[in-house]
Order: sequence, then structure tokens, then C-alpha cells
Amino acid sequence: MPHGTVPAVLCYPWGDCFRPGIGGPCAKFFLALKNAMTAENTGRKTRMGRPAIDSEAVNVRLERAYLKALDVFSASQSDLPGRPEAIRRILDEFFRNNGYIAS
Repeated sequence: MPHGTVPAVLCYPWGDCFRPGIGGPCAKFFLALKNAMTAENTGRKTRMGRPAIDSEAVNVRLERAYLKALDVFSASQSDLPGRPEAIRRILDEFFRNNGYIAS
């Protein structure tokens, strides 16, 4: 079979078969695989998470007492931020109150 051609029926030992144009138990998987391998695939990934800003990741290990205090702070906020957002808010408040950044 020439490279790049699709066989009339593609069957696997566990019983799943794929017939182009007809389908089968795993037809959606093979169609997605074929589409992913075509030249039309732009290669762009979907972006998840926070919007892109000029920033840098900082990994910090905190003692249990700090983690408990951080969780208490987070629970006291109306929107219940996660730990990373709670740390951002605490740092923002500290830096603004102490003149490190303009209010």
C-alpha cells in the first residue's frame, strides 16, 4: 500500500474496525488523527490559563503556617481566589502600602 493512502477497512485485534465514509466504534478517533496529520493543521495550540502579560514564574516553598494563613486569607475574600491569586493580592497590597509601586 503506498504511503499516505487509507486502507478500505482498518481492523484491530480487539475488534474495532474503521471504514472510511462508514465509520465504526472508533471512527471519530481516526478522523481526528487523520485531520491532525494533514498539512491544514496550523500547529497553533489553544492557550489556557491567565492572559499573556510581561511576567515570570516564581516557585516558592512555604511553611505550613504560611499556607494555613494564606488559605484563611483566601477564604476571607468574596471570590475565593486560589493560592497563586491570593499571593498576588497580598504582594500588591504590601508593595502599594509601602511605596514600592505607585497606587
